[in-house]
Amino acid sequence: MLEASQALDRFLNEEHPQKDLEVFFITHQENIAERNLQKVIHENRDRLKFLITTSADGELNFYKHHQGTRKHIQKMRLPLKELWANPPKRSRENNFHSSGIKTLVPKNYPLLFPTPKDRIQTFLYEGDFYILSNKKQLLKTYLSDNYYNRNIYQNISTQKGCEVITEKISVKSRGQFALAKDKAGNYILAQYQPDKKILSKLNLNLKEYSEMNLTGYNIPQDFNLIYFNRNFYLYRSEVFTVFKISIEGELSIESVKNHNEIIKNGIKTDVELRKLKNKGTKILNNFNKIGINSVEELVIDKFALGSRSENVYSLTRNYEKIQVFANQNKNKFTFDDGSEIITDLRGMLTFISSNKNIPVFYMPSTHYGYMALATEKEFGGSEYYLPKDSKLKIRETDEMYREYMEAFIKHVLEYGA
Repeated sequence: MLEASQALDRFLNEEHPQKDLEVFFITHQENIAERNLQKVIHENRDRLKFLITTSADGELNFYKHHQGTRKHIQKMRLPLKELWANPPKRSRENNFHSSGIKTLVPKNYPLLFPTPKDRIQTFLYEGDFYILSNKKQLLKTYLSDNYYNRNIYQNISTQKGCEVITEKISVKSRGQFALAKDKAGNYILAQYQPDKKILSKLNLNLKEYSEMNLTGYNIPQDFNLIYFNRNFYLYRSEVFTVFKISIEGELSIESVKNHNEIIKNGIKTDVELRKLKNKGTKILNNFNKIGINSVEELVIDKFALGSRSENVYSLTRNYEKIQVFANQNKNKFTFDDGSEIITDLRGMLTFISSNKNIPVFYMPSTHYGYMALATEKEFGGSEYYLPKDSKLKIRETDEMYREYMEAFIKHVLEYGA
């Protein structure tokens, strides 16, 4: 038995010394025989109004301190065998509810997000690739030809996942876009709407916006908005004159002579951007139910996470019965043991086990794509999700699954099923 006298004494005399405090003290009945605990209880009997003792067979005894004496007032016995054999079942309706506040999620995670298929435009800026997504996010993505296992690389390509640069961009998804940075390092998004002859510039960091009407500039309909050499341009390769647009300071435009460097840059940019054409992953973001099936696999809606071959895991159609459901509160799903899964519609799951020996870990949520798991220190799985210049320790996916996901599931089944 744990020795509780010092903790009780500190609670009563150091942390809560006020005399008008009423304390209900619950302990195992064998602890009452311990001399030091008897002394603390006796010295504080004026504030310990009730003493409740428990036993391994479910017996509860209730005592009341009154005028310096302890009086036994009630005994009851809980039917532990029946309770353990027939635990109370939550109704199916209680598993899914939307009360409360949505759990906050971080801007980024130790591993990359899956790159969305749906996007407004893709950019190449100073050798780096960016995506303006349909959800009005600016994402940074990467190409890699140095992946460690070609067999499990996402989409059999050299594209990697993405990180979030900024979100909630106030822009209409129409017209043409170009991206650059100003001298201060702020991201500048230019937009040209040919049908309205409107040119605009938005500082994504400072949220500063400016626009101008280009009706009087006689710009052909087939001109494209591009970035080149510290300026934006409205440009077409075959013409003699193009329009240069300032990145720094006030929005301004001037006609300049077209030259070979602009043309060559435009061709090079088109070639590079084709590497990302029709790429992207189907992100799973319809989180109606999360549970564990009869073969102890994590189930997300219609999909189960399972091993497909050595060190390869993916979410595919679930055909097994779901035995344990988590209870939903907005974007947080909680199992009966207290373990939680927090969903992020951008394509990420956070696992927080009630077993504190299991660290918080993360997994992307994608349809049929090969998976990865990561903690704040370790990574295993498809290199598609491994951040550039990552300091995470690389481990075998089977090891990561066994130590984190499998341990998470087994704890839920043992203590919450």
